[in-house]
Amino acid sequence: MSSPDWSCLNNPKYKEIIEKAYNHVKKLETEGKSWRDFELAEIGVAFWDFRKLVYEYNIFKITYHSNKHTFYAFNVPLEEVEKILKGYTTILEEETKVEEKEEIVVPEPNELFSAIEGYDDYKWLIWKGLKKWIEGGKPAHFILAGSPATAKTMFLEIIEKKIGRTMYIAGEVARRGGFVERILEGYNKWGKKWIIEVDEIDKLDSDALKTIYNLMEGRLDIAIAGKQLKDNNVSIMVIASTNQYYRLPEALRSRFGKPLEFYVYNQEQYIKAVMKSLQNEGVNENLAKSIAEKTASIGIRDVRIARQIARIVDNEEEIDKVLNIMGYKHNQ
Repeated sequence: MSSPDWSCLNNPKYKEIIEKAYNHVKKLETEGKSWRDFELAEIGVAFWDFRKLVYEYNIFKITYHSNKHTFYAFNVPLEEVEKILKGYTTILEEETKVEEKEEIVVPEPNELFSAIEGYDDYKWLIWKGLKKWIEGGKPAHFILAGSPATAKTMFLEIIEKKIGRTMYIAGEVARRGGFVERILEGYNKWGKKWIIEVDEIDKLDSDALKTIYNLMEGRLDIAIAGKQLKDNNVSIMVIASTNQYYRLPEALRSRFGKPLEFYVYNQEQYIKAVMKSLQNEGVNENLAKSIAEKTASIGIRDVRIARQIARIVDNEEEIDKVLNIMGYKHNQ
């Protein structure tokens, strides 16, 4: 067995788990109990958070495993764990102070959403909501509704990249598991104030939608390792997208209010949107224009397809070849 890698203590989430385990084992010792093993439910920790501490950092080891139970123990004596934890306290306190002082900067709307063509009113509205929330106001929640390939996801991507403190959740993926894990990850990382982005929120199951509703009401209430994690004083902004707004429960729709409706670009708008997006990625103007015009001429209106082509080709001559291989007909 490799030696423990205590660098994991630089992550507040792992430090908290190790402290919980230490306090539990120390209590057993104080009570004169002969065993030092524990199950995750005893310390209120989920396996997906704990597993790296076993298999990657070697802090814990498995002492017993059956179909119903798994017990763990520290890989080193409790005295060493205590010494290590005390040694990291000062460093981590300083790191926490730095993180608390970190400011979220919100650029002006035209700068923040410079890669998106059109939707100037929506840019201002979302920017204003973000700005007031960051300055200490209550979170305004937004839902972006409309057909696929209408810049909804681009808004989410930009907020995640330029604002930060953002946990992105893909509805289709979250439905197959991992939703609670993502919420817990955001809470452990940023505490009471951060942004949840849900792409295709209509794909979430009813339990996940209920959790989202509670968060919009300022309440965190999720089940972890058989116990409930509750915090009734969170300030989490929810920004979601959907292709089928009216599939959402009425109670959730009322929390968002009127959806921001997105439309499919016409040819002129699409060309402008592609050029803006590709140039934002560093593609030269001539190549960006050629990709925009050639894809527009065969009816493509999805900026993501144009971006994919731009990431493949080196010159204008390769555009037609890529379009043909991808199955799009184009007259050369």
